[in-house]
Amino acid sequence: LAPTPFQGMCLGEGFQQNVGEWSNGLMQHVLGRADRKVGLDPKGKTAWKECSSGDNGDGDGDGDGGCIWKRAGVWRTNPNTNTPELLFPRYFANVDFGVECYLPFAQRYATTMRRIWSSSSNNALLMFVELPPLEFSSTPFPKISSDSTDDGLSNAVNATHWYDGVTLFTRSWKSYFSYDTRSDSPIFG
Repeated sequence: LAPTPFQGMCLGEGFQQNVGEWSNGLMQHVLGRADRKVGLDPKGKTAWKECSSGDNGDGDGDGDGGCIWKRAGVWRTNPNTNTPELLFPRYFANVDFGVECYLPFAQRYATTMRRIWSSSSNNALLMFVELPPLEFSSTPFPKISSDSTDDGLSNAVNATHWYDGVTLFTRSWKSYFSYDTRSDSPIFG
């Protein structure tokens, strides 16, 4: 199942959604359509921490719980219909996912892992980092300094799976064929 980002926000707030179920075939890769829709109903249960007055974990003391994207004004619950309503569909447009989202996440993850690792070992910890395998053609891998600790990712290994497209889709390795998503060309050899 693959909810859209907006459907994920709605599901996290407890709203029922009809989500696309995707497989690996012509429908998906050529037509860009799900096989079918599946109803998901969290029955009003929210994924967000319930907040007591003055504490929602973000440190600002305002007690504003619930979906962070709803609080940011990306969407709302329509007061007349009590259904989710997307207010800013292009809110995430023009965001460099690799630099603005992934890299800060990877830095926090690496810092936490190194803190745990250093308490139990004197050896350096290598961090294998990658974007989702099929995103690298549309999302450039962020520049990570190899000799600096200021970015929190020293000893990082770019573990992107450049070869995985055909293997992932067909679920078998083809020694004679692959596809280069950067040049949009088949590779024979």
